[in-house]
Amino acid sequence: KSALASEIKNMVNSVKKGRGAFVTGKCDQYHSGEPLSAISEAFGEICHRVAQDKSLSLCSEIEAALRAELHDEVYLLAQIVPNLKEITTLQSQPSKTSDNTN
Repeated sequence: KSALASEIKNMVNSVKKGRGAFVTGKCDQYHSGEPLSAISEAFGEICHRVAQDKSLSLCSEIEAALRAELHDEVYLLAQIVPNLKEITTLQSQPSKTSDNTN
């Protein structure tokens, strides 16, 4: 399965026509104690690619979209995908100004 995914990834990423990308995240016995590790790995790869492109407008666009959708809970995503720090100013701790009381 991993070899197939790797081959497809090479084929998709070698085509430079669109702005798409093929990323992977591996589920295995060694990461079984880490919830969402495969998703975190895949999104981490996306963050790394965006950071390599050094497109400040894309980074700002991503951060604005995340904040618009997640509001004060955006820090939770930063905990799951630590590589978000490469492309945003998101913190992995709740902001001191957020009010999480119900």
